[in-house]
Amino acid sequence: MRVGVIGAWGHLGSVLEQIEALPEVEISGLARVFPQDRHDQLQQAYPKALHAKVHGTYQEMLESNRPDIAVIGTRLDQISVAANAAAQAGCHLICEKPLAIEVPALAQLWTTVQARSVACISMLANGDRPAIRAAAQMVRSGELGAVAVVNVRKSYRWGERPEWFGRRELYGGTIPWIGIHALDMLWEVTGKEISMMAGWQGNMGHPELSGCQDHAALLLELAGGGVGTITVDFLRPAGAPTHGDDWIRVVGSRGQIEAYLDRGPSGTCHAILENAVGRDVKLPEAGKVFERFIRAIESGKAGELRAETARTFRTTYLSLLGRQAAEQNHICRVDDRYSLQWAQKFSGQKYG
Repeated sequence: MRVGVIGAWGHLGSVLEQIEALPEVEISGLARVFPQDRHDQLQQAYPKALHAKVHGTYQEMLESNRPDIAVIGTRLDQISVAANAAAQAGCHLICEKPLAIEVPALAQLWTTVQARSVACISMLANGDRPAIRAAAQMVRSGELGAVAVVNVRKSYRWGERPEWFGRRELYGGTIPWIGIHALDMLWEVTGKEISMMAGWQGNMGHPELSGCQDHAALLLELAGGGVGTITVDFLRPAGAPTHGDDWIRVVGSRGQIEAYLDRGPSGTCHAILENAVGRDVKLPEAGKVFERFIRAIESGKAGELRAETARTFRTTYLSLLGRQAAEQNHICRVDDRYSLQWAQKFSGQKYG
């Protein structure tokens, strides 16, 4: 299996770390999106990248190197552009999130992915986290009863952000950049779809990048009943013990559960069931979503990734609708685009 890396920014390391454990996978090429892209740090950190050929452009790499999988990490407005080119070349895709920062660009990428029969996931690995896996197992077992309320929080230090984070046409917004994680967490734990959302966003403390929202919130109506809230911010104090403090709380008709991703080595998960004393939930091992994706392709089972591909597009789409609700200050009804049922009708193939 040949993997080509496009770009030099974002969460590429989280993918390459899992590739290092796969002896049958080769990093065959590293390609620039911008002339200033440098892969030195990746090459130093990941031995498989050390001797990969560095290409001046990804177009040249796709033509001459012909990787099986493209791992794309670059400025957010260029993700869908590079992914379209890689999919046209027949590459399966692991992309930085969001897949696109505008709805038409997302639709174009979906058309290409379907036409070329390639699989696509983004760098959303919430489902790998032990605390999330523990919460999902309990919620989906039915122990909490019917899901009534879901609260998700994503809080980060501001740190250092690139200048282009302040430009809407390059960054896309904090709801697609960070809120997408919260939407993914909600789905991973509950499997609940969203039928309606309202949103708010702003910049309270970082006028130097006024186009980058340092806080945002979504109010959700869940399909089939129940409500949810999502808050995201870049306002975590610099002196906080961890860069992020991510959390999900699910309240059901017979109990509740809280999962903290950044507290302790693997996070924590605590449940309180009806007529029972609260208890910590035993955490399972961490998952390896990128390794699983690559192994499915290697074994000729890329078709089994159709549902994951649709879900990846669905989560991006929801994040763009959430941004729209916040920008237009209105309640947004959520259609079924990129849902499994919609995708099945689109392609004429059975998903699941």
